[in-house]
Amino acid sequence: MSQNFEVVQINENSWYFDGAVGRAFLFKGEKQALLVDTTMGPGDLRGEVTKLVGDLPVLLVNTHGDSDHIGCNEQFEHAYMHPSEFAYYAVKCKKGDAEPLPLQEGEEIDIGGRVFEVILTPGHTYGSICLLNRKERFLVGGDSILKIVFIFGPQRNLRALISSLKKLRVQYFEAFDQIYTSHSDCPVDRTFILQELSAAEDLLAGKLTGTEPGDIPLEGPDYKPAALYMKGESGFFDYKELDY
Repeated sequence: MSQNFEVVQINENSWYFDGAVGRAFLFKGEKQALLVDTTMGPGDLRGEVTKLVGDLPVLLVNTHGDSDHIGCNEQFEHAYMHPSEFAYYAVKCKKGDAEPLPLQEGEEIDIGGRVFEVILTPGHTYGSICLLNRKERFLVGGDSILKIVFIFGPQRNLRALISSLKKLRVQYFEAFDQIYTSHSDCPVDRTFILQELSAAEDLLAGKLTGTEPGDIPLEGPDYKPAALYMKGESGFFDYKELDY
């Protein structure tokens, strides 16, 4: 354990930081390093990154603007994200946080010998993205692909999430083997996308029975009681009054 983060090495030039809430990923290239998200914080994440990549320039990308993904953004000058996330980031960020810069669907991030492709996956939030490394065959999933996805409240849309999961299945499924997730088990097999999609479609169709709202507490001041809907190992937190 280092300060407020557990540092886990994935391979020679890849790590993730487990914070109190949320996970950040660090990928070292020949020209620069890519940091994906900054956890909920607190802690000197920038210092921990420097210990691993030295004086390489660090490019920060946020998969989306939830607080548990931007908690240490004030330690960086800029944060790249999809423009659809700018308004939400403006609400969730703190004074002094990194300035948002645009990252578009299909754009490639080349850090020197390692290339990451931006895939827009709205649903969990309007501007959620995943990052695909075709050569190393992994996908950084943000909160779009999780064992339990928050799909209630502002910015969330179940229909959009279903469309995003179908997009990953149809257009990208053969391009990766593993998914690096922001919460819970990491990595997970790509087939988890199929489980999540099946559960999401059943939730939309009203086929899943949820817990009573509040039976499972949610951390965070913005969360009112929500029900948990599960199908196998995949599930969703949503309000009991489903209206899609």
